Amino acid sequence: MSAITAKASRKMKKYAVLTREPRCFLGSFDFSWEQREVGDLLIERSQQAPMSDEYPLMAFIANEGVAPKGERYDRSALVTDTVNKLYKKTEKGDFIYSSNNLETGSIGLNKYGKACISPVYSIFEPTGIADSDFLGRRLVRKDFINAMVKWRQGVIYGQWRIHESDFLKIEISVPSVEEQRKIGAYLDQLDNLITLHQRKFEKLTNVKKSMLEKMFPQNGSSYPEIRFKGFTDPWEQRKFSELYEKVSRKNDLTYGKDDIISVANMYFKEDSYITDESYLLTYNIFELGDIAFEGNKSKNYAHGRFVENTIGNGIVSHVFDVFKPIMKPYDLQFWKYAINNEQLMGGILLRSTKASTMMTNLVANDFLQETFLTPTYPEQQKIGAFFQQLDNLITLHQRKCIFFTGRAGRLISTVNKKRITSSWEQRKLGDMMNVTSVKRIHQSDWTDSGVRFLRARDIVAAAKNEEPDDYLYISKEKYEEYSTLSGKVGVSDLLVTGVGTIGVPYLVRNLEPLYFKDGNIIWFQNSDKIDGKFLFYSFSAEQIQGFINESAGIGTVGTYTIESGKKTPISLPNQIEQAKVGEFFQQLDNLITLHQRKPFLMKWRTSDANRNQTNRLVL
Repeated sequence: MSAITAKASRKMKKYAVLTREPRCFLGSFDFSWEQREVGDLLIERSQQAPMSDEYPLMAFIANEGVAPKGERYDRSALVTDTVNKLYKKTEKGDFIYSSNNLETGSIGLNKYGKACISPVYSIFEPTGIADSDFLGRRLVRKDFINAMVKWRQGVIYGQWRIHESDFLKIEISVPSVEEQRKIGAYLDQLDNLITLHQRKFEKLTNVKKSMLEKMFPQNGSSYPEIRFKGFTDPWEQRKFSELYEKVSRKNDLTYGKDDIISVANMYFKEDSYITDESYLLTYNIFELGDIAFEGNKSKNYAHGRFVENTIGNGIVSHVFDVFKPIMKPYDLQFWKYAINNEQLMGGILLRSTKASTMMTNLVANDFLQETFLTPTYPEQQKIGAFFQQLDNLITLHQRKCIFFTGRAGRLISTVNKKRITSSWEQRKLGDMMNVTSVKRIHQSDWTDSGVRFLRARDIVAAAKNEEPDDYLYISKEKYEEYSTLSGKVGVSDLLVTGVGTIGVPYLVRNLEPLYFKDGNIIWFQNSDKIDGKFLFYSFSAEQIQGFINESAGIGTVGTYTIESGKKTPISLPNQIEQAKVGEFFQQLDNLITLHQRKPFLMKWRTSDANRNQTNRLVL
């Protein structure tokens, strides 16, 4: 996806739902879409030739099309007769079709150029009423593949075959060739923009990982590999007892339930369900700069981790060990990254924790006797500021990835505003459905199996088509007990992140039991009051995302609360149009997901020359 300017986005009108009479159009096109057989749009190219410099032998990759020769797809070694053997010629813009296993995506567009491929494939070129880029996306859509099922025939080796003649008889809805080109060009822009932010996010993430190693001493050295200009002294080896002291400051009700801090995500939990104020007396005071030990094990933190309070004074559950910094002066940002660095802290926590089933317990005295290499205060300031700036950039591109990746519903905000004003109803979600959360589940209730337990970060991971760091569950018995009080999540309900990366939606699509973390996730009990897909994609639109950002406030610790959820505005067409809009964006999401499957492998490589240059880095 190339960059789409805000000005261009504002000019976008409602996108055409792929039906015979779309309800929205790109640009100024307002013609009805027509039902056409694939054979009206594609014509077979039956040209044969031996491989040559002009027409090199290429591979065909399902869903991707023609691929140049490489280590994986080099077919030249299989060719015994390079002079006389004939292959099928293909030109840029052609379609390559395999009649076997179409359901796995055995159709693709030649984006490469002149090539020759195996004669087992069929080659089609677009006619004058078809745009290759548009068809390249249209013919891999799930609805098109589903339409082919009735034509499939079994073959002797267990695959399904769809003959070329049957393939050409299938009907699809298409607009004019001019509108096809507009749609194809726009989706190319969308692809380029997704790719751009993915690459920047992944590159910056790799840079951070590398710099966390290179800007802190490793392997017994007192000197980091990379330093800022002007710093040459060795780092000082100090015991943690010289840096922190364990504190147990109980809350005397100076702090209320709005001051409870989530250690895992570092935010104030505004939607706490504590009803007995006296229970707050058990909480520990957790001040700015303090560190707390979180014993949850994950693939990134094998023995738990320390988290620094960077948001302000508050309280945390008594299960957390709290340590107060005693070193002076003290740089908040440096210690945020130092104390949470698995490379530095992994061995220390291995020696100073005791393992249990799902988490580790810290032995405070053992921890305080461990040593840690510490730079001077000015160097702390430089390092802390550097990583904070890097994190800000990573967060920026992460949000843009989430914004564009599969969240095509943002396009809802670009519909024809006159149409919205005249026929779409303006409502608040709290007036249409119950907006709430669930009864709190404590860490002690987590299990290794049972009913899936969602956190905000799990929803963010799902939005990016990623696996979470660790799966959490609660027992079926606990699920039934707590669901009796809170209710059960139903189909078309929406779960929205309220902390961290806020405003990310998760649509419940089936009746499989699940539970989630209170305060972290807002529950919209939709029950089909609004079409589920329409509601889901509306949360990616400017109208709702703008409201969420405004209500969360400025800064890195903003939250999206139940009260904000009730006030969230939404523009609603009738139910029929909701369903069509929702289905369209689902189809568009499928396209985006399809084109995201190829991973971007970005490596942080530092040559000696680059390393020398980086050693002189000055912010």
